[in-house]
Amino acid sequence: MERTSRLAAGMSAGALWVTITTAAMVEISMKLYLLGCLATGIASLWALVEVWIARPDHDGLARIRSKIYRARLDGALTEEADLEAAEDRKLRRYLDRVV
Repeated sequence: MERTSRLAAGMSAGALWVTITTAAMVEISMKLYLLGCLATGIASLWALVEVWIARPDHDGLARIRSKIYRARLDGALTEEADLEAAEDRKLRRYLDRVV
């Protein structure tokens, strides 16, 4: 999905650049030319944002992401250990009552 979105943004920006260049050579009305320039600028900014968002992780960002994953894993392991201990306590209480 991201790759398709980047491709669409890049192609639309490129197509608009070609269109606006052609419009400048043909000498269309100023309103249409300025409207084309506005559309070209917006599409180009959209393409740049898509490329910026899709850039690979930098070292610091990757470290932070791995710390977050590790914290989640540690939390899940702690929660599982707590649940297991609670089950053991329940079983011991039950066995104490029965015996």
